[in-house]
This record gives sequence, structure tokens and C-alpha cells, in this order.
Amino acid sequence: MNTGYQVLNAIMQSGPDNKRWHTIYTMAVKAYGLEAHFTKAQADSYARWRQSIIDGVDLQDVTYLRPSTYDKVLGVLFPEMARGIAKKYGLQPEPL
Repeated sequence: MNTGYQVLNAIMQSGPDNKRWHTIYTMAVKAYGLEAHFTKAQADSYARWRQSIIDGVDLQDVTYLRPSTYDKVLGVLFPEMARGIAKKYGLQPEPL
């Protein structure tokens, strides 16, 4: 894979077991400004995919909700994404 979009496209094609991590990938796109390198068709495809994630999170569909297990380490490894991760968007509910 030669471009960020090719990586993202592979992620967008991944199975339902991986959907819980999709909010992290959208944070990466934003943090690293990848959209600036998308063609119009790629931007449109990404926008549809991103909206499906937003819809899933808004509906509290557990398929789209990620565990917070790796948030701290992801914030350290990818400091550009730390602010987005800290917002806790798309997290599974904490156990009681």
C-alpha cells in the first residue's frame, strides 16, 4: 500500500469484528490531515463511511463501541491523536 487512503480503504473493507476500532481510525485521519490528500471520490467514500460510524455510535451499537483498554498507550504512541482519544468518543460503557 502506497497511500494513507489505501490503508484506510482496507480498513473500511474489514469485517464487523473490527468496527469497534473505527473511531480510532477517524481520529487518525483528522489528526494527521489525511483528507487533504484524498481525491473527490475518496473523500466522498470516506464521508459515507465516517457517517456510518457516527450513526452507530449515536445508536450505542456495541459493534461500533471500543474498549478503553488501549487509549492511554495510543495517546502516548500517537500524540497527535491524544486529544481526540481523551474525548472518549465511541467508548463502551464502563462496567458497573
